[in-house]
Amino acid sequence: MKVKRSHSSGRSRRSRQQQRKLKKLQKKEAKRERKVAKAQRKALKKQQKEERKAEKRRRKELKRQKRPVDAASSSTVDCGVPLDLMNTRARAPETREEYEARQAIVRRVLDPETGRSRLVKGDGEIIEECVSRERHMDINRQATAGDGAEFQRKSVGWNVG
Repeated sequence: MKVKRSHSSGRSRRSRQQQRKLKKLQKKEAKRERKVAKAQRKALKKQQKEERKAEKRRRKELKRQKRPVDAASSSTVDCGVPLDLMNTRARAPETREEYEARQAIVRRVLDPETGRSRLVKGDGEIIEECVSRERHMDINRQATAGDGAEFQRKSVGWNVG
């Protein structure tokens, strides 16, 4: 047995399909509008950023123009580094001759705390001095007196003993 369907239920089905299609189209349209709005906001933001950059450049240029020109701002500014240290030779390893010349310098250095004088060679090596027996005893006497004076200076006010 066949059941006849009425035309009204067929129409309602079609109208529901049309409504779904309409909703789908509306959603697509809304999505497209949101996308366009987002692109416009992004473009506006980019334009504002460029304007801020240009304004900053203008202010910087004005500030540079207002700055007074004096001798220190000329091209011959003293940067504190001597020119002879700026050449490539200054960064090269020293030669044997340069090292030996530096080490050949012997100077007498006085120790301010003890009063002893020492011979220092080149870059800080302490060397012995050959002296007579009388001079050796005199040096020891002076050194012992200096050591005692240093001890007294450091221990004044301490309860020694």
